[in-house]
Amino acid sequence: MKVHPFKIPKPPNECLHVQVDRHARFHPYLHQHQEMQLSLIRSGTGQLIVTNEIYTFQAGDIFLIGQQTPHMFKSAKDSPESHMVTLFLDLETLGATLLALPEMTEVHRFLLQVSHGYQLMDAHGSLTQLLSALPQRMLLERTLDVIHVLDLIMKMPKTELAPLGTLRTLSNREGLRLQLVFDHITNHFQGKIHLKEVAQLAHMTPNAFCRFFKQHTHRTLFDFIIQLRLQHALQLLLTKEHLPISEIAETSGFQSISQFNRKFKEWKGKAPSQYRKAIKSLQA
Repeated sequence: MKVHPFKIPKPPNECLHVQVDRHARFHPYLHQHQEMQLSLIRSGTGQLIVTNEIYTFQAGDIFLIGQQTPHMFKSAKDSPESHMVTLFLDLETLGATLLALPEMTEVHRFLLQVSHGYQLMDAHGSLTQLLSALPQRMLLERTLDVIHVLDLIMKMPKTELAPLGTLRTLSNREGLRLQLVFDHITNHFQGKIHLKEVAQLAHMTPNAFCRFFKQHTHRTLFDFIIQLRLQHALQLLLTKEHLPISEIAETSGFQSISQFNRKFKEWKGKAPSQYRKAIKSLQA
């Protein structure tokens, strides 16, 4: 697979394409494509990189990823089977057909305004149910369901992905370098990562690599690593209720529990233990 660009394997002139990925791991490559992508995670956990931002994913999460937005789903090493249902939307073809209908004007306007994408909050499960059924639907049924899907995503609560991200255009060489770096970091963030080692992967000197990484992600390499560790720790806090904070810190790659507490509080405004209690009280 080439990092940039990536062509979705679909029949010619197909504007609505549904793909089911069900493997031990999602294909962990940074890529971008012309189609807008709406993905439902059926099972599995891990990290999602969207331009220069890192998010965690788990079963039930839904992400809308904008056109030509670099992204990568990276399954956790200890994740169970990774299962994702994705609807790819070719806006160019849709704009001349379905979205050209007067009744679809508002939906069309919303889709054209999508930048890097959103995480969608499907509180009632309506979108999850529709996306889960799409692979089994006949063409006409699928088209009718997609109209309902588009109406739902336009109206439902959502959180913008990578609001300050800037990786909208990358050459093949730049994409390959970032792919190698992201792959190495996501595989080794729980241990020590050395600048010289990462720079060698990109075939650059440490100083040149630091400039390159900062230029393309607007953060330093170590800020990026800390963010990945924090996202991993957050997922453990939310899903492993009886795991001690000290073990979460160590498992996420922090040198000490004091460093973890400090960084987490800077990020979320609460210490990890306080944050876990607050989440539990909301769920009670």
